[in-house]
Amino acid sequence: MSRREKHNKIQGAQAREEGGYVLHDFEEYLPKRWIDLKLARSYLDDPFAVEECDGIDDDAAEVLATHPGPLWLEGLTTISASAAEALAKHKGRLDLGGLTEIPNAVARALSKHHGHLILSKVCKLSVKAAGSLAMQQGSLFLGGLTKLSKPVAHALSEHRGSLNLYGLKSLPDEIAQEFSRHTGDLALGSVSNLSDTAARFLANQQGSLHLDGLKTLSDAAAEFLSRHPAGLSLNGLTELSDASAECFSKHDGVLNLEGLNSLTPAAAAALARKNGTINKQKPAEWVASLRS
Repeated sequence: MSRREKHNKIQGAQAREEGGYVLHDFEEYLPKRWIDLKLARSYLDDPFAVEECDGIDDDAAEVLATHPGPLWLEGLTTISASAAEALAKHKGRLDLGGLTEIPNAVARALSKHHGHLILSKVCKLSVKAAGSLAMQQGSLFLGGLTKLSKPVAHALSEHRGSLNLYGLKSLPDEIAQEFSRHTGDLALGSVSNLSDTAARFLANQQGSLHLDGLKTLSDAAAEFLSRHPAGLSLNGLTELSDASAECFSKHDGVLNLEGLNSLTPAAAAALARKNGTINKQKPAEWVASLRS
């Protein structure tokens, strides 16, 4: 079977599974350059050899899975479920940042991956695909998602590991409630506004919480977030009220406030009493550094 016929067969099967349409056999729909067995074997010596390849043969994927270092395959725009299953055997960083869609069959295959899985351009997920990806063990990067339905958020919240959703600009209360169930680091670095209710939900999330896109924070939200049981990153804040500082003085663990350059005397005194660290320093030392 030729690559064209094989590709059309794969895409047709995936489209039928998704309830979509099978594309006609036009050249523009096909990958321009495939990673074949020869290119896969040369990857160790020259990773850039596959840089412009947007498709991959199944046997080439099997070879690449044995590569001991990171796999940079962000040029791929399409992948078969069998190739994804082969690549899922790779232990370490697997960058598939060129994929914009993840059919359910491909998501099921990638669920077996252990390590860092990069899917930075995927802009939509079915509930089934989200549920499969949640079974992946390690770090999951889904930076192309700009909004989530509640069922998809519920499915992703089952992921046990680092979950990076830096494409989300807003976090509705119902989505925050779903992520309150998440265990593992949660990065929501582009969320620019957080309601008090959302903060209350996120306080129950188990793992480091990254909210570096926030520029302001209400005192009520600070009170809720100060109860968060693990590391808390709020590097986007440029000011902190005395009341918020008092709240965060009760937070145990790592606190990152790299956007703060000054504090009122009352806020400084409160944060100096904090347990744990602030910006990787003892709180009293960090406060002193702001005054110098």
